[in-house]
Amino acid sequence: MLTEPKLKYRANSHKPFGDNGNCFYSNITSPDCDGGRDQILRDKLYNRRDPLPIVIDLETSEEIVPDVDSFFLENPLLLEATGVTSNLKFQRNSNVSQKVSFEVYNVLGQKLLEHRLAPLLNSIVDVSTRADGLYYLKTSLPHSPIFKFRKTP
Repeated sequence: MLTEPKLKYRANSHKPFGDNGNCFYSNITSPDCDGGRDQILRDKLYNRRDPLPIVIDLETSEEIVPDVDSFFLENPLLLEATGVTSNLKFQRNSNVSQKVSFEVYNVLGQKLLEHRLAPLLNSIVDVSTRADGLYYLKTSLPHSPIFKFRKTP
């Protein structure tokens, strides 16, 4: 978190929950430890016999709920057919301008193929050398589903 610019630790915000700021990490059940937390809560926290829960403040300069326009409302990439004999055929949504790559996995989760699609709206990838069976295809696009396809003779 200290190196991730989207979410930052607010300096000096680390404190045990239940410490009113004037207990100075001493016994929180003391009546001298008054402030924002009441005596009943401090007694219950002390009787847990666990260390006090720690709280920190985090901050971000990013918007928490992104604008709807920042998401694709339709699939950025489509597989033309899920049953193939030799070629996987892709149709790229015209809204996708970034480079697209994908990985193909077998049912055991082993990565069998990595491929980068040409910057065209339609692309073809040869899978004729692969054994017959079920495969999973994962793209580099953030909102694209994982595709299943079946290679047949």
